[in-house]
Amino acid sequence: MEIISYVLSGELAHQDSMGNIEGIPPGDERAELALDPARKAYVHLARGTLDVNGMSISAGDALLVDAETQLNLANGRQAEVLVFDLAA
Repeated sequence: MEIISYVLSGELAHQDSMGNIEGIPPGDERAELALDPARKAYVHLARGTLDVNGMSISAGDALLVDAETQLNLANGRQAEVLVFDLAA
């Protein structure tokens, strides 16, 4: 499942199945991508800043993600990101 949210104005409220509520402020960029834990994901940030599974990265940074079921991209600021799904 992929969820991509980009708020231009106002605030978007998100409530998960556990009842937790989180607001997404204007300009915040985020996405959730399902991953097969038997595969790897390569994340390259071409521009801006972004948190990937809780780790902050900046333009030019890259991460190799291994054995994860979900990729959380959050707190993006003018982020341009490439995500590659790789065979293990």
